[in-house]
Parts: sequence; structure tokens; C-alpha cells
Amino acid sequence: CDRKAFKLAAMTSLYIATKMLNQKQLSIVSLSELSRGEFHVRHLSEMERIILRTLEYRLNPPTVQSFLSQLRTLLPLMDEESLDIIYRRAVFYAELSLYDYWFVTEQRYEVAVACFVNAINDVVAPPTAQKYEEDLLSALRSNLCVEVDPISLEKSQGRLWYLYSCSDQSRFDETQPLHQSERSVENC
Repeated sequence: CDRKAFKLAAMTSLYIATKMLNQKQLSIVSLSELSRGEFHVRHLSEMERIILRTLEYRLNPPTVQSFLSQLRTLLPLMDEESLDIIYRRAVFYAELSLYDYWFVTEQRYEVAVACFVNAINDVVAPPTAQKYEEDLLSALRSNLCVEVDPISLEKSQGRLWYLYSCSDQSRFDETQPLHQSERSVENC
């Protein structure tokens, strides 16, 4: 791989990443123009095909569930059985988020935090739940340098509780979420 091929691969990788992760996409024509005539659209599209075939089209970005498994490790103060129950409930919330287009525009890690916080609030009694939530947010800040926007978190939590209240699962669960959404189940 010479310098020019490396540069083409790097630019094409940037193009693929923007297509996958950004709401506003960079056009292949714009990318060609950024190369100052060094690469034409056909070069970029051919390199894109080569990269995609080489990767066997395995381009999945991190999912909410992959973030959940990371968040699980940030709460070591809890016994394993309780943590497992909370994790399974958080995964259920993550699965519910797939049914609502609203979550497409949200950051996946923020949705994962909302799922985990909702699960904590569903399973753990209020004073302890509040402490676990604070511990989780603190661990995110200190261990991963991630700050979760409280307004965004609250919106995601409310949306998830609403989806849960509309699910058949909510009708069969013995424990209901402590924080119900503003809309009633009849409006689902």
C-alpha cells in the first residue's frame, strides 16, 4: 500500500463513518472535492466497495445493549443477583426503544443510561435507587469522562416508561415502575 492508496482508504473510511454515525452525511462528491482533484468519485466508490467487502459488511455501530454491558460493570457495590435483575430489565427497556423512532436521534450511550436508571428505579427501593443512580452517573464522569445531560436523560426515561406502560409485559409484571409516564396505558 503506497501513500496515495493509504490516503484514499483513509478518506473513504471517513466517508463510511459519516454515513453511519452522522445525521448529516458528507456527500461523495464533496469528499472528492476535498481531495483537490487527487481522487474522483469513482475512486472513492470503488475503495468503499473494497473496504465493505474486506470487512464483510460488518459495520455495526455500538448498540444500546453493548453500552448496557459496560454500564453493568460500573455498579460493583450491588450483589450479583440484584445486578442481574436490573440488567435484564435494562435490556428490556433497550429492546422497547427499538420500537420508537424518537430514540434514533438520541445518543446510544444516553439511551443506555436511561434504560439502566429506569431499571434501577423499577427494582430498587427509592432511597437506595437514588444512591445507585448517583453512583452510576458519578462513575460515568470519573471512569469514562462521560457527562450525561440531565434533561436528555429525563426525556429518555419518560419515553421508556411510556413504552413500557404500553407493552404487554407491564400488564403481567408483579412490580410496576415507580415512575409512571404521564400518559395512561389506555392511550397506548
